[in-house]
Amino acid sequence: MGKYDDFKNAFNQINMARNTTRTTISALSLWPELVPNTLQTINTNEYWNMADILNITKPDNNAYFQSPIGLETILTQNTPWKLINRTPINLTPDHVLYSINNIELSRYACWTLCKEIEHNRKTTFFQEYFLNPNATFDTIMAHTLQSTRIPLRNRASTLNTQLNGILNSLGPNKEQFANFNREKMEWLFNNRPKAHVIKTCKLMPNIKKPKPNTYAIPSRTNLLDYMGVNLLIAYINAMQKIITQWDSTNPKSRCYTTLRDITYNAIKSIPTISTTQMCQTGTNTIMAIQQARESEFAKKYINEKIR
Repeated sequence: MGKYDDFKNAFNQINMARNTTRTTISALSLWPELVPNTLQTINTNEYWNMADILNITKPDNNAYFQSPIGLETILTQNTPWKLINRTPINLTPDHVLYSINNIELSRYACWTLCKEIEHNRKTTFFQEYFLNPNATFDTIMAHTLQSTRIPLRNRASTLNTQLNGILNSLGPNKEQFANFNREKMEWLFNNRPKAHVIKTCKLMPNIKKPKPNTYAIPSRTNLLDYMGVNLLIAYINAMQKIITQWDSTNPKSRCYTTLRDITYNAIKSIPTISTTQMCQTGTNTIMAIQQARESEFAKKYINEKIR
C-alpha cells in the first residue's frame, strides 16, 4: 500500500485524464492553407488515452500493453470466464480505438489493463477506480483496503508455511507444534485466546455468504483471514524478521526454544493490536463479494462501446 496522498493524487490524475468529448472535422476545406478545416467538438462515450494510463500506473513493459496483440489478449484473459462464451473473442474493436498519435481505451478496457498490470505492479486502487464509476475517493479507498487484504493474507500464509517448515525441521512433537502456532497468535493479541478475539471483534464465519449475527467457530478459524491491511503488513514484517534472524542463528544454537524466543520477540514488537485492525468479514467472503462485483461490472460495461 502506498501513502494516502499518493492515492489521492492518482485519483485526481485519472479523473483529469477522463475524456467525454472528441474534436472532429465537420467540413473539409478545398484550400486548408487559406481557409482552415471546420472543426467541432462532439460528446462521446467516456474514454482514457493509453499514454495517460501507462504514465499513471507505470507498468514494467509499456510496449506489450500498447501492441494490438497484447491488448486483445489482455481484454480476453481478464474478462470473467462466464462471459467469454457469450462475447466475441475479439473485444478490441468495441473497447480500443486507434488514432494517429494515440490509443483510446474504454472504461472496461482500462479495468482489464489494470488487472493485467497487477501481475508486475500493484494496481488494486486503479482497478477499483474503474470498477466503481462515479464513486468518491473515500469509497474507492474503502474497497481498495478490503481487496488488498487478499494478496497480503496470501503472503502471510506463505510465510507461515515457511516458518512451519523451519519448525518441522527441529522435529517437534504434536504438542509443541500445536502450542507454537497457538501461542504465536495469542502473543499478537496480548495473550488473548482465539475464542476471545472472535467474540470481541464479532468475527463472522469465513464463507461466501455468512448469516448476520453469527460468529466464526474457533476450531475452523484462522485469524489471518480477518486482519486488516495495516495489521497484515505488520505481521508479515514480523514473520520475515523471524525467518531472517533464524537463518543467521548459529546452527549449534538452533532448537525449539530458540525459535520460540525469536518468534515471541518479533511478535511482541508489533504495536498493541486494537479491534479496529480486525475486520468482521473473512477473506473468503471478501473474495466472493469481489467476484460478484467484477461480474456485474463486466456484464454491464462489456457492452459500453468506445465509439
